[in-house]
Amino acid sequence: MTDLVARLDRIERLLLTLAPARDDPVERDLVAALGALTGRDWFTAAETFAAIEAMRRASEATGDPLPYVAQGLDDLGIHSARSFGRWLAALPPEVIERASKTSAGVLWRIL
Repeated sequence: MTDLVARLDRIERLLLTLAPARDDPVERDLVAALGALTGRDWFTAAETFAAIEAMRRASEATGDPLPYVAQGLDDLGIHSARSFGRWLAALPPEVIERASKTSAGVLWRIL
């Protein structure tokens, strides 16, 4: 199983390098919304994804519209903290800063 996960990780990294660069308005707006959500402070993908999922559950419980950040992740097919972290890693360095890995995960900051 570990070998399969490692192979999938390698394939996903290769696909990110092969995919042409694009200026996707959904991604651009989502990055801006994440910057507002995090206060442009350091965060991990797991903690931010958990916060977005809590916002999603709260909106479903109250009948409010889905927050843009949650809708943006849905639009991009991001349904786990792991895929969210991979999406963050694929963003250009002009948009996001990556710090060292901690016990909680990699630290990110929207610029």
